[in-house]
Parts: sequence; C-alpha cells; structure tokens
Amino acid sequence: MRCSRPKILILLAGCTVWLAVLGWVDRATGYELGLFAFYTAPVGVVAWNLGRGPGMITAFIASVIWYMADRYAGDRYSSAFYGYWNTGMHFATFLINAVTFAKIKSSLTSATSWSALCWKPGSN
Repeated sequence: MRCSRPKILILLAGCTVWLAVLGWVDRATGYELGLFAFYTAPVGVVAWNLGRGPGMITAFIASVIWYMADRYAGDRYSSAFYGYWNTGMHFATFLINAVTFAKIKSSLTSATSWSALCWKPGSN
C-alpha cells in the first residue's frame, strides 16, 4: 500500500525534527552518555513506512547527526580514525536496522495479501 503525499511529508518532517532534537539532546548531555539506541527509532519508522531506500538515507543522516553531536559535545579521540570508525559502526547498525524493518514490513504485507487472496469465507 502506497502512502499519500501528505502522510509522507508529515512522516519525513516528524522524523527530521525527531533526529534534530535527539542530536541536540545528545550534544547537551555530553559524549559520556550514549543515546545510540534512540537514533534507531526514526530510522525504523521511515524504513517501515517508506521502504528500504528512504530508511537507508535516514540511517546516513542519523549517523551524521550522531557524529556531529559527539564532536560538538567535546569528545576527542587519540586519532581521528576512531571517530570515523565509531560513526561507520553506527551507520552499519542503522543500515542493518533500516533494511530489516523494510523487509519485515514487506514480508508482512505479502503474507497478508497472499492470505487474503487464498482465504475464502467459510473455509477452515
């Protein structure tokens, strides 16, 4: 089932605000308090409702916001490589979540469509 244009815009605007506020809170609380798991939620919401591609883009945006919040919170690594590595690991995890959420939604939609096609009232 395809989402209507207003629903898509509201969903994207809501998740953008969600990530922006989360980035601000992450920066404000400092790098010692990890909010990594909270970044997964908007990625999952977008992937579930809009599909794998938009979910992957959201995963990238979430990774960039996490990286910027980490840097502006004052986290200093002994080598810049470690910051990039951590961001890459976050991005990989967000990608896995986006693909998984999209696949689960797709599978559920297919199963529901298939069962509706095969099911006949009174046949059990």
